[in-house]
This record gives sequence, structure tokens and C-alpha cells, in this order.
Amino acid sequence: MVKRRKHRHIKRWLKLSKEERALRVKSLDVLRLIREGKSLTRASGELGLKPDTVRHNLGSVLYKCKRKWRAKKSDTLERELIIYENGRRRTVIVKGSKQAAIIGRYYNDVKKGLYSGDWRALKKYKRTRIKNIYGKTHHLETDPTKIQEIELRREEHELGEIYD
Repeated sequence: MVKRRKHRHIKRWLKLSKEERALRVKSLDVLRLIREGKSLTRASGELGLKPDTVRHNLGSVLYKCKRKWRAKKSDTLERELIIYENGRRRTVIVKGSKQAAIIGRYYNDVKKGLYSGDWRALKKYKRTRIKNIYGKTHHLETDPTKIQEIELRREEHELGEIYD
């Protein structure tokens, strides 16, 4: 008799409660650490999660190979991220690590531009499109002036919250 594994159904982002979303975000951080070479036990321990919780949140993205938990190179898990588009900050829910990685690299290049004034790295995002879970396409902001305005508004908003 062949033993069949149960397929873990991972809840969609919008169906998660606030607490479940926080656990998903932390589990995605654990996933990143596993992909960097840490064990599931060590990575989950560093972030204060139980390995079982992480496995529950990541489902089939984790698999066992030679008695050790491994992570697939990419996944299709939904996650909420912030992008800059049309001179504004927007929250988008994307599906998968590949879309999330593009946004992560974009943010690193934005940070470089903000701190060094060298915006050349943003040219490669001119035609980059990010698709959300509904199929809507988003374009990443590459205009340095608009990005600086977005950051300035954000800082003013955060200062207002502190001193109100």
C-alpha cells in the first residue's frame, strides 16, 4: 500500500485574520532564512515560531529530503507588499516569491537612489509590471522626483502621528 501525503491547503491572503497574516509574514521570513541555508528549527526559533506553525503556514513549499526540511526555490504563496506607482504608495497582494523578489530588488534600488542620489538602477524597472492576485497590472514608479515626494509625504505623516 502506497502512503499518500495530504495536500495542505493554504488559505488565501484575504481570508486570513490579522493574527494569521502576521504568522504568514513571519513564516515567509523563516522561508527566506531556510533558502539562505539555515535549518527549519534554527530559522523558526530565531523568529519565535514553532517549526510546526511554519510548516502549517508554508504548506508544500517545504519538503523533507534526507531527514532535513528543504524549501522549494520559488512558491506561489500570496503576500501583501507596498509599491510606488503613479506618485503614490500602494498596497498590492501578489502571488509568489518571484513577484515579491522583483519588488524587493526594486526597493533596494530605490533606497540606493534615496541615499546616494544615483537613480540609474531604476531604469531597469521602466517596463516592469507587477500583477496582483486579481490580474491587475501595476507599474513601478521610476521617476526620482515622484519617489522623493512619496518619501517626504510619508515622513511628514509619520512625524504627525508621533506629535499628535
